[in-house]
Amino acid sequence: DFYGSPMPVLTFLAAVVFIAGLVIGLARTRNREMLLLNGYFWGITVAIGVFSIPPSADSYRMLSALPAMMIFSALGLETLLKETGIDRPNARPIYRGVITFVLLSIAITNIWTYYLDFAGRCLYGGDPQTRFASYLGNHVRGIQRETSIYLLSNNIYRYGTHESVSFLGRNRHVQNVDVPLGEEFVPVSGEVVIAIPERTEELKAWIRLVPGGEQTYTYDCNSLILLAYEVP
Repeated sequence: DFYGSPMPVLTFLAAVVFIAGLVIGLARTRNREMLLLNGYFWGITVAIGVFSIPPSADSYRMLSALPAMMIFSALGLETLLKETGIDRPNARPIYRGVITFVLLSIAITNIWTYYLDFAGRCLYGGDPQTRFASYLGNHVRGIQRETSIYLLSNNIYRYGTHESVSFLGRNRHVQNVDVPLGEEFVPVSGEVVIAIPERTEELKAWIRLVPGGEQTYTYDCNSLILLAYEVP
């Protein structure tokens, strides 16, 4: 729920076999392999439950225990199939069919949830600065290294607050510009000026005075998040 997702970490079918596997794992704790698996899962679970702040961040931090969850789910599913006799040699086609059905149902549910119910409806997060940093890093990566890059910034949107910009932009340097464009700051030919959402109108007005350069509009969830202009 930290990112506004409408779904839990595990789908319903995965959760059912996970609970079965969790019970089996606890019952076999004395087994060395099960001791390691239980330690992995419960160590992360208890640590996050006790020390995570805010509590809404618990869900996505539990993703670090997802491999253990999947192993428990596989254990639960395998045990259920053995108890029903579906794993017998003469029933191998049924065994493969059940496994395929389970894997496909989990995959389809997760893909549908992420790309349509979640990302497709822009439900994620309330942190536009972090998304802006990702777009900024992606954009400056494609600019020639000899080109000077300026960001029309403010106290919230600015270069240097997110390491993702350096990572995605391959360590390209961006100069923050807090002063008005065209008055205290006037870029020269060949330089690139990028505007944060709150200062795109300022850059548009200056472009009308200095036309002829290349404009790049970048949208996030149908809203303009980045405007870049290469000065002619």
